[in-house]
Amino acid sequence: MTKERDQLNATLLQLSNEVTRLQGLSRWSMFRGSCYLLSATTGSWYEGRADCRKRGGDLVVIDDDDEQKFVATLTGWSAWIGLTDQDTEGSWKWVDGTSLSSE
Repeated sequence: MTKERDQLNATLLQLSNEVTRLQGLSRWSMFRGSCYLLSATTGSWYEGRADCRKRGGDLVVIDDDDEQKFVATLTGWSAWIGLTDQDTEGSWKWVDGTSLSSE
């Protein structure tokens, strides 16, 4: 019985680890060949950007209405995007250096 219990506990631990791994993967989404991650981490815009860059990406640059609609479906709460006026107050640019367009 002890051997069976130990085996069941080992199997349970493996399954628990796999569930945790899969839950982490579920935060990733694809759109037009790009990967999007909705991080569970909270913080300032600068902290969010640092987290993205640490992962090899950056905050999202929204190129059109379809992408904006897609990004809006990722979360039901506020999230940081890659738009900033840190260089010149009131002059908005995306983190890739492109200017904000109202087209």
